[in-house]
Amino acid sequence: MYMKYGFLCLIAICTAFTVLAADKSKERKGKPVTINIMSLPIAEIEAGQHLSHAQVYSLSQFVGYYLKTGASGQSKKYDREHTRIIYTDNQFTYFVRQVENAYIIHFFKIQTSELKQVDLDGLDGKQIRKQFIDEVVSEADKLHVKKKNHGFIHHFDSNFTYHFLPDKQQVEVIYLWKLTDDLGFKIINKQYRAVYDLESKQFSDIRISSVKKK
Repeated sequence: MYMKYGFLCLIAICTAFTVLAADKSKERKGKPVTINIMSLPIAEIEAGQHLSHAQVYSLSQFVGYYLKTGASGQSKKYDREHTRIIYTDNQFTYFVRQVENAYIIHFFKIQTSELKQVDLDGLDGKQIRKQFIDEVVSEADKLHVKKKNHGFIHHFDSNFTYHFLPDKQQVEVIYLWKLTDDLGFKIINKQYRAVYDLESKQFSDIRISSVKKK
């Protein structure tokens, strides 16, 4: 694992030198400068520098992103990673998604006044997805998939999408369950939709539909 982190850090350092060299060249030519966020020193962002490079997220975008990634997680590409607040000013709260003990992979900001509309501790995407599959996906569909898929039921987190409804403190959750067998024949292709209440932690307005081929 240490070798992997060392390799990731080496990539980040090489990328930083490459980007900085390219930026200096652009400055000499009078061209706009672009920054690879992987090259930004974390300590400098914590000191309030480089803030203009943060991508602006709407409240709905932020909630969707946070539900998808969580405060921390693990990916094949980066291994351990986490999201945290790195800086706050009079207008924005700044977040980074950071590889553990290494560099930044996402840098974004949201209006602080909007962020106050949500409770970060209540945005548990993993728990919401599990509850959705337990309560919204029908038992008949689960049994059908298990029968057609050699006794296994596969779900994919990437097939969830979210739409935040701030006035109601609810999240519309949509899940596309699409599976084929070894020969490419359809096992299931359905869309499940439900509204999750962040206060009661319950689903309502459940709708299920088959997805038609385009």
